[in-house]
Amino acid sequence: MARLNSEHKLFIVQELACFRTPTEVAEAVKAEFEVDVDRSQVKFYDPTKRPVDKKLPEKWKAIFWETREEYLAQTAAVAVSHKRYRLEVIQRVLDRLEAAKLKNNPAILQTVEQAAKEVGGIYTNKREHSGPNGGAIPIDLGDKSKVLAGKMLKKLLKKGMKEDEARASLVSMGVNERDIPTIQDS
Repeated sequence: MARLNSEHKLFIVQELACFRTPTEVAEAVKAEFEVDVDRSQVKFYDPTKRPVDKKLPEKWKAIFWETREEYLAQTAAVAVSHKRYRLEVIQRVLDRLEAAKLKNNPAILQTVEQAAKEVGGIYTNKREHSGPNGGAIPIDLGDKSKVLAGKMLKKLLKKGMKEDEARASLVSMGVNERDIPTIQDS
C-alpha cells in the first residue's frame, strides 16, 4: 500500500466525486504525483462503495459530497448538455454533407434522423404516458370490476354528483368510456 499524504487523499476524493473510476484515479495519481496507488486503496475513499461500515473519516466524506454537488451543479456549463448546441452541431454536419453534393448519401439521412430524434425528445429521460386526448390510460374491466365500478358510480351519484361529472370521475380513475353505459345499467 502506498503511503498517502493529505494532498494525495484530497485529490483521490475529489476525482472519485467527479465519477472517475478507481482505476482512472489510480492512473491519475501516478501521473500527477508519481505515486503508485492500488485501486482498492483508492476505492476506500469513495463513500458510495461498500462496505458501508468502513472507517472513512467524516472530513473526506464531507469533501466528497461537497465536490459531487458542485460537479453536478456545473452540468449547465457543458455545451453538449444543451439541446440547441447539439442541434447546431447537427446542422453544421448536415451543411457539410450537402455541400459535398453526394447523391444517395446515407450519412445525410442519418444526420436528419439524428436531428429528428433530438427535437422529438428521444434522448431525454422524461416519458409521459397517457390515454386518448391526454387522459387516463383506459383499462378493460372484467365482469366483477364492472359491478364494483357500477357501485362506485351509484355512490358518486348519491353524494350529489351530476351524472356527467360522475362519469368523468370514473374515466379519470381509468374506467373505459365504453364501459360506462354498462356500469350505468348495473
